[in-house]
Amino acid sequence: MTRSSKHDLIRSLRYALLLLVVLGFTLLTACGGPLSADAVPDTDAVVEEHDPALSDDPDSTDEISGGDEADADGDADSGDGSTDGDGSDGEAGDGEPGDGDGSTDGEPGDGDGSTDGEPGDGDGSTDGEPGDGEPSDGETGDDFDPTDPDADLEEGDFSGVDFSDLDLSGKRLNGSDFSDARFIGTLLMDTHMGGASFVRADLTGAELRGADMMGSDFTDAILDGADLTGAVRPGGSVAFEGASLSGTIWFDGRVCAEGSVGTCDFVD
Repeated sequence: MTRSSKHDLIRSLRYALLLLVVLGFTLLTACGGPLSADAVPDTDAVVEEHDPALSDDPDSTDEISGGDEADADGDADSGDGSTDGDGSDGEAGDGEPGDGDGSTDGEPGDGDGSTDGEPGDGDGSTDGEPGDGEPSDGETGDDFDPTDPDADLEEGDFSGVDFSDLDLSGKRLNGSDFSDARFIGTLLMDTHMGGASFVRADLTGAELRGADMMGSDFTDAILDGADLTGAVRPGGSVAFEGASLSGTIWFDGRVCAEGSVGTCDFVD
């Protein structure tokens, strides 16, 4: 189609559109009253907005055809919002594989929600470094030293810790969890262990003379050969269910028979 034919077509379309606008204006006036002059749209603007090819600018059709040629360069539509035309579904905008973790660095995610690109600490810290080893929520840290004479053993979690052969005499162990801990040969004389749990703990040969054991729990513990002479247990408030008491020296100095479990079968 020649340029002259294009302009004739554009002119015809304009007249047809103008006729439609006038007809619509007449109908609207008849139905709802007269419209203001501002309500009548600019036909030239309408034509150009919907089809740039109908513009008076003779170069507009060249721009349109040029855009068609741009699509024929063989590049696939990226479909992922990228502008390089290289990426396709599942690829990042930079032409490299996506991370799959929402990160923007194009590298695999850490898997721990951290943003530094390094493995997480595993301790909930956000500094990208290992935890300081301090006890948290009443639990013993990795650097806990049971031999430290100034160690605080009250209201903590010390399950599984080995206190064997230590002198903890006079210490306050109130309310702590010592389940599965080892106190083999440990000196626990005059200690305060009210409400502490020694469930399944091994106290073989431990010295508990004069200890305050009110409300403590020794269920399934091993107390073979332990000495409980003079220990305090108001109202029998200490639990020994399932505890091994072979050769244990009882509160009143009598000795439990071999095979005593849960209760002390005194030696005749």
